[in-house]
Amino acid sequence: MSFSNRLQMSEEESSRVQEESFDQRCSNSSSNMQLCRRYSIITRSGSPVPPAFLCNPGNESEPPLGPLVLFTFIAPTRTEKIDSTYKDLHHALKAALQSNKLQNGLLLDTREKGVLFPVVHFSEDRESLKTCLSDEHTLGEDFVLHQGVYREVRSIKPEGCQIQNGGSHVIPSAHIGYILLGFKSLDKNFDQVMVDSWKDWTGARHIYMYLPDELGLARISFYHREAPDSLNMFMYLVLVECHNITNRERQIRLLDFAQRMRVERMSGYISVYGQTSND
Repeated sequence: MSFSNRLQMSEEESSRVQEESFDQRCSNSSSNMQLCRRYSIITRSGSPVPPAFLCNPGNESEPPLGPLVLFTFIAPTRTEKIDSTYKDLHHALKAALQSNKLQNGLLLDTREKGVLFPVVHFSEDRESLKTCLSDEHTLGEDFVLHQGVYREVRSIKPEGCQIQNGGSHVIPSAHIGYILLGFKSLDKNFDQVMVDSWKDWTGARHIYMYLPDELGLARISFYHREAPDSLNMFMYLVLVECHNITNRERQIRLLDFAQRMRVERMSGYISVYGQTSND
């Protein structure tokens, strides 16, 4: 065989390897196989199978849409008019939210300082939805209120969480932590391409693969805004729920993970939250 023929065959082989799909690399590469085995499901034969969302992004069947939910974001307009301590600022924000008749749902309190929205309210309650979309100046000149109706259009739930959540064990609210990510868009229309590729551009795939296991990842939800038609509101939200934030060390690990995402990957809003009482 001539040198030119061998060179042509070598180039063809190199091209074939480079065009090999992600799914094939998961099957053929020992290093990738280790990653896929970690996030695998077990078939009846006992063989590990890479999850579809790792190996077939964009080819999943379209899931049924979730229920409508109401997200309420509140921020101070002039912090100097509120008592100087950060704790008092939180108290003022929560009191302002409760005065807006948002009693049902989850009141999320940031675990960081200096974020845009220290307090966020989340509710699937129908009564809250009926009274939603208040004017941003409803709470007075000291606060700005942003409310949006969103629908969960995609989600990731790690294998094994169904058994834990379906049992009788109730996870204490103090052990639940959240990472909230928000993204704005100039495009006001529903963008199917953005939805289909959400795991990549939002960082959801990165979170699923690299969030420390001991933090107890339970669910990653992707929301699209349906109302109002405003450029001031996030068009897309990602809510990451962790069920094993049982001590200060794990809280710090969750904060560190969010900070690394903020520095290395993020172009949107991100903060760590925990549940707080509505009382």
